[in-house]
Amino acid sequence: MRLKSLQTYLETCKSLTSIFVLSLIAASTCQAQDESDDGTVARNSLFVEVMGTGTLVSLNYDRILLKKGPWGLAGRIGFTYTPIMEDFSDVGGPGIPVEISGLYGKRNNFFELGFGAAYHYVFDDSDDNHLLFLVPRIGYRYQKPAGGFFFRAAFTPWIPVVVDPEIDRFDPAWLPMLGVSIGHTLRVR
Repeated sequence: MRLKSLQTYLETCKSLTSIFVLSLIAASTCQAQDESDDGTVARNSLFVEVMGTGTLVSLNYDRILLKKGPWGLAGRIGFTYTPIMEDFSDVGGPGIPVEISGLYGKRNNFFELGFGAAYHYVFDDSDDNHLLFLVPRIGYRYQKPAGGFFFRAAFTPWIPVVVDPEIDRFDPAWLPMLGVSIGHTLRVR
């Protein structure tokens, strides 16, 4: 069971990576200008995150919802698949990370403070279960106003919330993690 899940996970990661790379290539060929006359910024980003809100690896879409001076507000949604891996995790399955973050900074560099959650539909050896992780975020974000390279690094502890009362697997009550995101912000048209 575990080997088949790992093979499925690797195939899923390969497919998601291919889709992500093709999206980056398509986005980079769009015509763009550095910044419009009215000061608008590139708001949409596609990125891969490791060990952040999406647990192991996730593919994500992020949008700056509000931007006023040095302040901003961003929202994010993504997809993740966690395999059942011996010696690491006895649960695995698809998940959906969501997050809202406040931004403060100038030009390309931002302090980011946010709160997210990752819902997982879990396959294990006995039943299908549901898990929810709450994930606060405190970190750094690099994002050019005109678009291009996107990077984030943050402290993203996972706080498991038991949705199915039959699941009693979490010790300790929270896991300290560092999340890293790399991607591309779509350019302003």
